Amino acid sequence: MSSLRFHASGIVRASLEEAFAWWTDLREDDAGRIMPPLRERTIVEKTAGQTLTEDRWSIFGVPMRTRATLRPHPPDGWEVTSELRGGTARDVVWLTTVPEGTRVTMELAMDLRWPWSWAARALQPALARLFQKDLEAVNRSLEASFHEEPK
Repeated sequence: MSSLRFHASGIVRASLEEAFAWWTDLREDDAGRIMPPLRERTIVEKTAGQTLTEDRWSIFGVPMRTRATLRPHPPDGWEVTSELRGGTARDVVWLTTVPEGTRVTMELAMDLRWPWSWAARALQPALARLFQKDLEAVNRSLEASFHEEPK
């Protein structure tokens, strides 16, 4: 097993409470709407303490499947543990109030088996950019939701 770490951070023009609610409300229609690499999401179980999903991704054209568990830590954080074909990932996210709104900070650790570890190391700079862009995409979706018509 080889471990890789990634960091992403961004500011969203929303309150800490709004950011927490948006980021932790996983839905099946997130696919194709929130994060570009997410192709399909199935909610397997949703309780107050966790949301379990099965997701299909396309990362650099490579199809991936994950089984992820999001555990909220109100009011300002959550963690996501994921099982994937090549190993596991643990994503810890926390929110901080800043003058512009809320800073979203993500620390992702991936423990991968060979050959996935080798591929991820080779793509590490590109993966770091992808994770940063995904964080920014979710923040943009949150900001855009303030301007949507109610359904």
